[in-house]
Amino acid sequence: MPRGLTSAQIENILYDDNVTELGDSDLSEEDDKDDSDYIQSDRGSDDENESESAPAHSSKKRKRDGGESGLVYIPSKRHRFGLKLFVLCDCETAFILDMILYTGARTNIKENKKLGISGSVVSTMLESYLGQGHILFVDNWYTSPTLLHYLHERMTGACGTVKPNRKFMAKFPIGLQKGDVVHKQANNILAVKWKDKRDVHLLTSVHEPKLQTSENIDHSTKTFIDKPECVIVYNQNMRLVDKSDSMMSSVECSRKTMKWYKKMFFHLIDCAVLNAHILYQVKTGEKPTLHDFTREVIRQLLEQYSEPLPTAGRRRASHGDDPTRLTGRHFPKYIRPTAAKKNAQKPCHVCRTTTLRPKQR
Repeated sequence: MPRGLTSAQIENILYDDNVTELGDSDLSEEDDKDDSDYIQSDRGSDDENESESAPAHSSKKRKRDGGESGLVYIPSKRHRFGLKLFVLCDCETAFILDMILYTGARTNIKENKKLGISGSVVSTMLESYLGQGHILFVDNWYTSPTLLHYLHERMTGACGTVKPNRKFMAKFPIGLQKGDVVHKQANNILAVKWKDKRDVHLLTSVHEPKLQTSENIDHSTKTFIDKPECVIVYNQNMRLVDKSDSMMSSVECSRKTMKWYKKMFFHLIDCAVLNAHILYQVKTGEKPTLHDFTREVIRQLLEQYSEPLPTAGRRRASHGDDPTRLTGRHFPKYIRPTAAKKNAQKPCHVCRTTTLRPKQR
């Protein structure tokens, strides 16, 4: 992350066999969302400041391959089993800075009893970024007055949705009308309650208690909606990371497997390709799609590292099993339709030249 006043986000991410899901970052849906579907850490929830942030369900340990697999079970998700990751991303570029795999009691975090489990995840991942003027955006599983005070003392700003029953959280009146805003401030921390479709509670240490006109239109009055400044900035930063995760899911190389470490390995490759794509855009100024960039990476790897497959016995070498055939004119490409044939096709180079019988099943 470049030095200066930049921003980052820590997200709870669940990776499954078929899809990658992130928590909804839209404030009108996120604030009072029930987090009981998260798995409780095996460390327990006896910390004073973490009485409300610890998930409700007990952790289900699953032993595979002689060790703790890291799989979690979330019954409210479409894909109930998967790997849970804590990911730190740069909000300006969506570059993945760090990640921690959830493994229950063995999760690699430095526990801070004053911050609780969720705050310890934040302090562990931000350890090398504290004191540099960064801004952190988190969801309501992490946000607490204690955490924002901890970060503010270390020259790090923070903004995030928060559960209204957090310890030391300011009390707000109930029964607000849509569009009403109430705020309270103490010790450089601003607490905001804004009524949208639902009550939205936020804590921030970097914003002023003022309204700002958003791009959303109220269909009943045909006017732009005024929102608290912290709400607009929060949505802008959280949605960028959601977008990058959606891009990665369209070109992911993961395959269905019963081995959790294989799933993690393939996901790390996808993260490396995404980071390389972001760096390429920053360095060159070009804007290729992630799909085109991934295909170019594959082509260059084949050109540099491909070798003909060895032949066994007296069998004549096949001309169709050499990966270098893809580096020249035989590399797959789009065939434009002709006047005579709308769906133009050409014979496959491998099928035309190989002497091996094709596999039936």
